[in-house]
Amino acid sequence: MIFSSVSKSMGAADAALLKLGMLTKIADIRLKAIALVFICFSAVWIIPVLAVLTRVAIGQFQLMFKPFVAYLQR
Repeated sequence: MIFSSVSKSMGAADAALLKLGMLTKIADIRLKAIALVFICFSAVWIIPVLAVLTRVAIGQFQLMFKPFVAYLQR
């Protein structure tokens, strides 16, 4: 969902710049290539790392509250 909205807004900006003559065809191709690389990089690297970091944070949170829960259970 995030990627589709990013690609839509990127496409709209790209089309507007082309119409205004502020972007050449070569620059347009390069811009699309950079966007594609960024989207692939995000999907392959950033999203799995965020999942791991979230699991680690949940584990740390559980470890932090174990003594408190044990104290309440006495």
